[in-house]
Amino acid sequence: MDRTVAKTNVRFYPDGYIGLEQATLKIAKYIEPDEWRLETFLDGEDTFWSGLAITSSAVAIDTQLWLRYKECAPEDVVRVYARVQSFLYAQQQLQKWLFSGELVGEYLSEAGQWGWIHSEGWSTAAGLDILERGVATLDDDWVRLVLLREDKLEKLLREVCVPENNGRDTRGDASPTSGEEGRLIKKLAELLKKNKDMSKVKAAELLGISHRSRPYELRIWPGGREAAGLARRAKVGRKKSLQ
Repeated sequence: MDRTVAKTNVRFYPDGYIGLEQATLKIAKYIEPDEWRLETFLDGEDTFWSGLAITSSAVAIDTQLWLRYKECAPEDVVRVYARVQSFLYAQQQLQKWLFSGELVGEYLSEAGQWGWIHSEGWSTAAGLDILERGVATLDDDWVRLVLLREDKLEKLLREVCVPENNGRDTRGDASPTSGEEGRLIKKLAELLKKNKDMSKVKAAELLGISHRSRPYELRIWPGGREAAGLARRAKVGRKKSLQ
C-alpha cells in the first residue's frame, strides 16, 4: 500500500487518510450541503472551517464562533450557528460509526507500526475529547494523531447517508437534526423579539420541544436568545416588581 505522506502546516497525514476534524467537516458538508455554501459564510468563517486542525481548533467550537461573531446581525448569527449545529451533528455521527466499528481510528507509531483505537473507547467522554482535538493519548503516554481511511468514510457516506433520509444516518437516531435545530433557533428568536421575558418553559412549549431536552438546554435556548440580541443565558432569580 502506498504510504506517501502529505504535509500540512502542523500535522502529517499518510496518503489516503484524513484527520478527525476534517472528517467531521466532510460529513457535515455531505449531509447538509446548503448550510455550507460559501456565499453564506461571514468574513473569515471559511478560513476558520478550512483551517480546522491547522490554524483553528474544534474544541468548544460553538463558544469560539459565538465570541467571534456575537456582534453581527442576528440573522447572520443564526446562519453561523446553523453551521455549528451541522458540525456537531456530524461529530455525533462520526462518534457513532467509530463506536460501531464501521470506521476505525488508526494511528502510526514513531517506528512506523500501525495501531488502532478500540471501538468501545469512543462512547466515553475521552472519545469525545479525541474527536475534538484529533489526537489521542495512548497507554504509553505518547500523543498520536488519529487517522481515518478516507475511502471507507466516503463509502459509508454514500451507503448510509442516502437522499431518502435527507442525507442522514437515521439508524437508531431520534435526536433533532442540526437543520431542525437551526429552524427552532430562528423561531425562538422571533418569539423572544416579541417578548424578551418569555420563560424557557413557555418558549419550549410553543416550539413543541421538551424544555428538559439536551438540544434545547445546550443549543436551542442559548442560540435563540443570542439571535434575538439577548444574553445567551437569562439571569437567574425572581423578577423585580415594577411598583
